[in-house]
Amino acid sequence: MNWILQNAEIIGTVTAIICVILIIRQNSLNFPIGIIKDVLFLIVYVQIGLYASSFSQVILVGLSFYGWYKWLYGGQDQTELKVSRLSLKEALICAGFWIFGSLGFAVSVKMLAEQNGFAQPAYIYWDSSITVAIFLAYWMMARKKIENWFVWLFFVNIQYLFLSLAKDLYFFAALQPVYIILSFLGFSLWYKDLKKNRTPNEEFAAV
Repeated sequence: MNWILQNAEIIGTVTAIICVILIIRQNSLNFPIGIIKDVLFLIVYVQIGLYASSFSQVILVGLSFYGWYKWLYGGQDQTELKVSRLSLKEALICAGFWIFGSLGFAVSVKMLAEQNGFAQPAYIYWDSSITVAIFLAYWMMARKKIENWFVWLFFVNIQYLFLSLAKDLYFFAALQPVYIILSFLGFSLWYKDLKKNRTPNEEFAAV
């Protein structure tokens, strides 16, 4: 157990890569593996004072159970869910949630830390903006929305690369370029499935 705690960053990094590969392949086993990864990351974030990211891991476990169910039974007549796109309304709601959610989350975490005598949260607004982006990416991924890859790439992976370097999390930093490559690959493969799933009316509307 002590060995796991001491090497949570390394084990979590390896587990995270396996998880993303399974997501790209649309294999629902990514969810139980993702839960293990979230617990490992929770250990790391608590140790270094990234409280927003720490709290996010608890929520992500819940989203993983939600996504696991949706992937298996969220399609028509409780069949396997297919890749689709966000509607304009959904995209606008997500954008608003990211802006206001990031600010609200940062203020809440900061207040809780002060009230309970914890050390000042590190890079709280930056950390919170990434955290809320992760919630959105997980929700989109759980519903097989192809836009989840853009959120991972621009609002999570690139941002976490620099935040990890700032906090001397070199394994996490090394993981981000791998995630960036996998995000491009994931989008490419999901886009092929998206075109297969389009109805004749959707194909006409896309022209």
